[in-house]
Amino acid sequence: MSSYGKYSDLVEEVIDFIKHGELFKNNNRNLSDITLIEDFEIAQQLAWSQDTDEVEVVWQDVKSNESGQLLGIILSDDHLKTLDEELSNIFNSDDNYSEDFIPMDFWDIAEEVESDLYKCAINRLVNGNKDNLFEKMFQVYKTGGWPCGWKGIYPEGQLVAFIPPKDMND
Repeated sequence: MSSYGKYSDLVEEVIDFIKHGELFKNNNRNLSDITLIEDFEIAQQLAWSQDTDEVEVVWQDVKSNESGQLLGIILSDDHLKTLDEELSNIFNSDDNYSEDFIPMDFWDIAEEVESDLYKCAINRLVNGNKDNLFEKMFQVYKTGGWPCGWKGIYPEGQLVAFIPPKDMND
């Protein structure tokens, strides 16, 4: 076993992504079961709105509920608690991100992205690559998007992801 237990390779993939990747780099529009949007203002509204008249489901609530389940598992295991603290330190330190990880035009979402990717790592620490919300979110990040909301009433429906218009990357 390596440093992050039986799913170490999966956890390290998320760490490697922040150290060597760039947000929005791949810009892959071939994501299945994902609703894609290209308007950054709408994406931010979906991500941060608390008004259920504006959004079908409060995105922060969905993520909080899912991460709460992970936290319950982690807090019941001293070894997982230690690994969680280590991962928290990695994902909360800007020194661990590649220099160009978040383009300046999107700096507003930096903390959100860091928090999401940390949760993707702890999800993999606990669950491996089980098909769940945080695994879907990591797939979106790897393919060049930002998971910013949910369409429908969770867990029914689809993840919504912002992908910059193609001409932005030219």
